[in-house]
Amino acid sequence: MVVTTRRKFFGDMGRGALTLGIGIGVANELGLALALERGDERLDFGALESLVALMQETGADRLQEILALKLKEGLELRTLIGAAALANARTFGGHDYVGYHSAMALAPSYDLAQRIQGPASALPVLKVIYRNTARMQVVGGRKSEALQAIEPAATGDPQEMRAAMLSGDLSSAERTLQKAAQGGLQQAFEAVQPMLAEDIEVHRIVLAWRAFDTLRFTGEEHAATMLRQLVRYCVDQEQGRTNGGRPVPSLRKILPELVERHGLTGTKPLGTRNASDADLESWSKVFFSGTRDDAAAQAAEILGKGYAPDDVGEALTLAANALLLHDPGRSKAASMGRYKGSVHGASIGVHASDSARAYRNIVRVVDDESSAANLIVGAYHTAGRSESVRKDRFPYAGRKAEFSDKSTAELLKELVPAVEARDQERACAIV
Repeated sequence: MVVTTRRKFFGDMGRGALTLGIGIGVANELGLALALERGDERLDFGALESLVALMQETGADRLQEILALKLKEGLELRTLIGAAALANARTFGGHDYVGYHSAMALAPSYDLAQRIQGPASALPVLKVIYRNTARMQVVGGRKSEALQAIEPAATGDPQEMRAAMLSGDLSSAERTLQKAAQGGLQQAFEAVQPMLAEDIEVHRIVLAWRAFDTLRFTGEEHAATMLRQLVRYCVDQEQGRTNGGRPVPSLRKILPELVERHGLTGTKPLGTRNASDADLESWSKVFFSGTRDDAAAQAAEILGKGYAPDDVGEALTLAANALLLHDPGRSKAASMGRYKGSVHGASIGVHASDSARAYRNIVRVVDDESSAANLIVGAYHTAGRSESVRKDRFPYAGRKAEFSDKSTAELLKELVPAVEARDQERACAIV
């Protein structure tokens, strides 16, 4: 049965009248006739809508010129980030590899821009927006939007959303999130937590954090739009797993058992006990070199003993950093400018570090039960990889003496040619 709401009824009337008024050809150019045919209702982003549409409809080179002028006229970088994030979400909906990588780079580009003085401060933001825009043009921009407006479900129950994700029911999962978001950002973000704990994968967890983090630019009223990307990604990943005949992740059995065994069900608050440096070193070794089951058990035991979640997160970060420093790099040259020995992009250490940061940030904004689950899953995610990296750390320490008597300015001058020569040992020693 097709349900027609009052808003949908008047939206259809408006699109129909506009299509008749401007002609079907122009309407097709704008994507309106297609939306009318499908019965979809476009998402509208209010005050940001005109800038969002501009980003979807304009070529990357031309858009850079337009945005540079707008910045000179007083447009804030924060506003550009917010509009770019919404344009990305509406176009890709979390289902495009380059698209969601562009989305995940938006908030960091702004934070980087704040560290740069003068006109060049806008460059990190404009660079990411260029990539974002170019990819939107490839997939069709406004003519091929992934997200349309949807009606909320009857409840915003997190377990119903999780069940919908596991069964591949994308519509129900999205509509449940839409309902949860009516209760505000916190309720919406808590609602997606059970989905995060169903599996591990770097994009899954990093997309979750970046969707949340980017709301400081878009405004919390767009929580449902930003978090729908995560819902759609999780549904897509689960369908890929089942269709590919891959086994159910053991994490789904391990996590609830550990949570129950160590009293981490949220009935009592997590502890505030501080860890010593020796504790952190010991835990990080398990997270770095232990099996995934052992690492998850270690994290649960630590939390059950009342140690502060952030200390567990610090040990997780140390382990991820160790993976990065032990990472041998790519065994051969690959596409996208990656060369033999590079640890850029899809490498063990980089993915571990990205994930650890996302887990730690999420833990700081969710309830205690979700915090415990994220740290256990984070430990499980980080561990079990040490056999794939070298035994010794990257050999740069021995070269630091070459630069011990140089000033900061001199070091920076040395760094540029080292990077350009792809001399990682020298570059790391300088830094």
